Amino acid sequence: MTQSPGETNAPAAEALFPADLLEGGEVVILAVKPSGWFVLLVSWRVLAGAGLLGGAAYLGDLHVAGPYQAVLLICAAVGCVRVIFACFQWVGRLYVLTNRRMMRIGGVIRPDVYSRPLRQIRDVLLRPGPLERPLRVGTLYFDVTDGDLDARWTCLARPAEVRETVLEAVRRAR
Repeated sequence: MTQSPGETNAPAAEALFPADLLEGGEVVILAVKPSGWFVLLVSWRVLAGAGLLGGAAYLGDLHVAGPYQAVLLICAAVGCVRVIFACFQWVGRLYVLTNRRMMRIGGVIRPDVYSRPLRQIRDVLLRPGPLERPLRVGTLYFDVTDGDLDARWTCLARPAEVRETVLEAVRRAR
């Protein structure tokens, strides 16, 4: 059975996160994970830096004798550790929309729940970053009444459809 974007099977969605996060009468409308591209997008700076340093060490060793192999190994290890950490971040991250609030659940070491009532959301802005656009993912920024800049869902697949679902929930919550 296929579902249209924005539809969710509530029991399956609620199974993705602890039930004690839901308040009485709260219904899950949408529960989504970030796109798989999240891993590379949050790691790209470290990977680019390690690649540049490793490349410079390799090219520098062509002219001067030195331990470029050790530098290459360290760069590779740093890149691998960052990607593994990003995988843990991805596994632990979930974006949840209920009939009352939006939530971002995440955390590698200790759980972190960010939540805002839908009544506090003035608008939902879709702003894909320069690396997100070619990958067809995007970030939703929530314009909240208290001006909190941390209200966002990053690296979403089908971000326009998710935005429409969130906007409809915000309209119904008012």
